Amino acid sequence: MKPWEHRHGGQGDQAFAGFGLEPRPYLDFSVNLNPLGPPPALAQAWPELLRAATRYPSPQGHKLTQYAQQTWGVAPTRLLPLNGSIEGIYLLPALLNWKRVLIFEPSFFDYRAACEAAGVEVLTWPNWPEPRLEGLAEQYQQVDGVFIGSPNNPTGQVTAKEQVLAWAREFPQVDFVVDHAFLPFLSHTEPWDLSLEVERHTNLWVLHSLTKIFALPGLRLGALLGPEGKIESFKARLPPWRVNGLAEEAAGLLLSQGEYLKRTQGIIAQEQNRFRAELAPLKGLKLASGQVNFLFAQWSDATPLEVLLKQALAAGFLLRDCRNFQGLSQNGFRFAVRMPAENQALIQFFKKREGKK
Repeated sequence: MKPWEHRHGGQGDQAFAGFGLEPRPYLDFSVNLNPLGPPPALAQAWPELLRAATRYPSPQGHKLTQYAQQTWGVAPTRLLPLNGSIEGIYLLPALLNWKRVLIFEPSFFDYRAACEAAGVEVLTWPNWPEPRLEGLAEQYQQVDGVFIGSPNNPTGQVTAKEQVLAWAREFPQVDFVVDHAFLPFLSHTEPWDLSLEVERHTNLWVLHSLTKIFALPGLRLGALLGPEGKIESFKARLPPWRVNGLAEEAAGLLLSQGEYLKRTQGIIAQEQNRFRAELAPLKGLKLASGQVNFLFAQWSDATPLEVLLKQALAAGFLLRDCRNFQGLSQNGFRFAVRMPAENQALIQFFKKREGKK
């Protein structure tokens, strides 16, 4: 399968057609963006941002570098600005000349797609419903690289910082790539955040995304943190102007969004707790642990998952069918945390459906 052929969330038209339903208004719970939408400051500054399209951006994404320095505390020599963090996912297997990689399952589809596109052999390791550590050391001895989603998509699992560092120290010949795309949704990131550790570990790489937390998927903003010498060698091999002018100007404005981030984290924590409290009594629905901006659920009701997804869409809720994730072929689905009234509407859908049995 080509990367662009994979079915991600946010494809409502395809879902309506697949279920044989007439298109109608719906709430998209299948994508994991900040429920607040983009920061209002960006809308207010849009005329100035638009002017950036008439001039060349800086060759290496200077304002995105400034954002990364102030947010994650790393030196520019350890930072590669990206056209969305997914660019880093596709760059690393080729630039690091991997031959074989280990990917935990289930996880983000493009880890595998990027490795296969670079001709890298993929080994997999089950990480659901609980991380399995026995035998993992033997796997690390066979590979050049490892992808770790932390928090993981679609399950929401987070890998402790000390666990990753222990692996990195024990297996210095292996590149450990940690994807922190969803980390900013957590109010307390210290136990998980590996950003500063790239200064002390030459085999550690950290991916960050501004797409999810600022609800800006169209602007493509991300960064790769890594060992100084290797990051500088990457820059020498890549073309200039990879961060477009609008995105670069937006990155400069995002530094002042501290209150927006605190509000986001508060809403996510509050609504996560509400979903769990309200849905816990329902039969056939088991929620995975996690505190990010989405919840992963396993469906064990007698009604097939296909029926549930169709009923939800007919009622105006697009959920993310997770059966196309490697390692999740049985009855897994995901839904985002949106604004309180929207979340309550989805809760009522589940409760009403339960009451009809």
